Amino acid sequence: MNKTSRISFSDLIQQKLWAPSWQKAPLPLRLLINFLRYVVALIRDISRGQITLHAVSLVYTILLSIVPVLALCFSILKGLGVHKNQDVINLIDQFLQPLGPKGTEVTQQLLGFVENMRGDILGLFGVLFLFFVALSLIRKVENSFNSIWEIQGHKNFAKRLTEYVGVLVIAPVLMLSALALGTTISSHHLTQQASQVAPIGYLVENFGKIVPTILVIGTFTFLYKFIPNTKVKFKHALIGGSIAGFSWSFIGFLFANFVANSTRYTAIYSSFAILVMFMIWLYISCIILLIGARLVFYLSHSQHLKDGSVQISLSPLQEVGFASEIMLQVSKDFETGAQSWDIDALSRYYQLPSKNISQLIERLETAEIIRQDENGALFPRRQPTTISLSDIAKALFNNSKWTGSHKFDERLKGLLEDSQTNLMQALSEQSLSDILGRTIDQD
Repeated sequence: MNKTSRISFSDLIQQKLWAPSWQKAPLPLRLLINFLRYVVALIRDISRGQITLHAVSLVYTILLSIVPVLALCFSILKGLGVHKNQDVINLIDQFLQPLGPKGTEVTQQLLGFVENMRGDILGLFGVLFLFFVALSLIRKVENSFNSIWEIQGHKNFAKRLTEYVGVLVIAPVLMLSALALGTTISSHHLTQQASQVAPIGYLVENFGKIVPTILVIGTFTFLYKFIPNTKVKFKHALIGGSIAGFSWSFIGFLFANFVANSTRYTAIYSSFAILVMFMIWLYISCIILLIGARLVFYLSHSQHLKDGSVQISLSPLQEVGFASEIMLQVSKDFETGAQSWDIDALSRYYQLPSKNISQLIERLETAEIIRQDENGALFPRRQPTTISLSDIAKALFNNSKWTGSHKFDERLKGLLEDSQTNLMQALSEQSLSDILGRTIDQD
């Protein structure tokens, strides 16, 4: 069997899609190939199992927190004088449209649970518990997004709490305002007059059907933009939110037809059928949400499309080289004020997965050579004149917590220690400022 026949089908697709010859193809063909690259990359990531694993975790968290979240949102809306507003009930009902007639039943049951969660009965600790459960749901979404984005760090507690509370307070108000605005526009006399024209009349008549899709697109875009612990361009979040939102509506239409013809499942599960359908739809919605997040990641980091963002194995000398390069770039731009580097920017610049960059930054931070501000921007921890290349190497070599080195043969151990000493001595003769000075002279 020759070597070519041992290539898997997925590897063959990878080779064909990323063949250099496509760069000279006509523009329409290049756009088609680029579209297929995104599709193949997303299918590959789904098959690896991380997205589905996070989706299952999200479904479990949503089931535990959906009633507290709704109770908290209703309390906020009640303070604004819109409690029990029919628009709010319609909004929930529209998101459960894929469940068909059972969606209305789920809505009524959820509202019944919310009505039973009275603050005067629960007391202070009960209300705080509801608040904690609601925040845990947003935290779970953030952790899932950070995992999909290969982000290692987390926001500080104060910033995280502020954003979480903002989501709980602002999101229901914005969604209700958008729904009320759409209702006002559709009932306005100018709109009614314009609806006499056939195309506009068709849009006005079907406006209520597209409102859930618009709200879902807005929600997804909001989550993709603000939840990950990194800077996300609005256009990327909007593209991902739009594709995920339309996919949600289309799959919801198919799921509604499935539910309508699921009398056999109703007979099997009896009264549990509605719960089973609800959990399946939650799972599908979470899958769509996370696939959209991964799409936004690839839109922001197209260099990872071919192989994904799996971590690359680097040799010790390569790690020293990359860490030194990172310190050079950060120190150079810090002195000139030209650019503020972060992990994403370094990943794009060096075409290296974010996991590799994050691990190097973490070691340099532990050695107090580099620091990150609250926005993730990187700066030297101390003056470049006081940072030698040996300091960088020590930050990488001396981070091991393994205590079994005494098992080594003494001659081998001595040889390794002498080699490391010679390397450190050679690197200690060069500081970042020395290399920066030569770089500036060459420029």
